[in-house]
Order: sequence, then C-alpha cells, then structure tokens
Amino acid sequence: MPSPKKSSRGPAARAVVRAVINVHHATARAIGRETAETLAARGAAVVSVDLSSSGEAVEAITAGGGIASGLVADVTDEAAVEEAFAAVLETYGSVDILVNNAGLFAGLERRPFWEIDLAEWERVLAANVRSVFLCSRAASRPMRAGAFSP
Repeated sequence: MPSPKKSSRGPAARAVVRAVINVHHATARAIGRETAETLAARGAAVVSVDLSSSGEAVEAITAGGGIASGLVADVTDEAAVEEAFAAVLETYGSVDILVNNAGLFAGLERRPFWEIDLAEWERVLAANVRSVFLCSRAASRPMRAGAFSP
C-alpha cells in the first residue's frame, strides 16, 4: 500500500481522509468503482477490499493523481476482515470513512423465493448482511478511538 500523503486541496493542506470500501466482486465496476473514484477525486486515500483484484480501479485512481490501493480479502470471513483492517491501519493509521458496498444480487437466477436452496440463501446473507456487520465492527474500533476531526 502507498504511504499516506498530505492533500493540497482547499485553502489549507490537511491529512488525507482514509476511506475503506467493502466490496464483494465490485470495485472494478459499477457503484464500487464510481464511489472509489469519487472519494479519491475529493482527496480521500481509498482502500478497496475485494474478493478479487481491484487493480484496474486502483490504477485509474493513481493515474489521475489519487491515492488508492487494493486488498484481496473475503469480506464475509471474520479473520480476513480483521487482517484487512489491520493492514489499512498499519499503512494509514486510521479509517475515516467506510463504504459498505458488498452485495450479491446480479448473478443470481431470478425465481420465486421458495425455489432458492439454503446454500444460496446463506451466500446472499453472508455477502449482503454479514460483510456489512464485520466491516462496520472492524472500522468502528479505530473510528471510535480517534474520532475524526477536520
């Protein structure tokens, strides 16, 4: 991950806001990528935590002068989330913004709910609910310890 830098945006230079985007196969496209690019354009150092590489999104952000890095981790796995946030804190020192963008929907077959088997239902809950809980809990510790001050 890149070293944190100071931002020269606005009348006074300030420390860069650190943003973690919790994704599940999403930073490289759609809402996850747009969110990452928008936050980076506004001065945030963006860390994408994704099940697969966020390389293209990270490259696009850094090519435009932003600060971005990606971590490959399963955001439905408690230990993986803890390791990812430990890496973010090691590099950036804090987390100021968490964007819970993980979701499993587009790749699902459309059918009545009574036809959904339990394994698929549990995958959806893990991606759409468990990941939000795990990442929010992990982000809340440094957020509470060093409450964001402008």
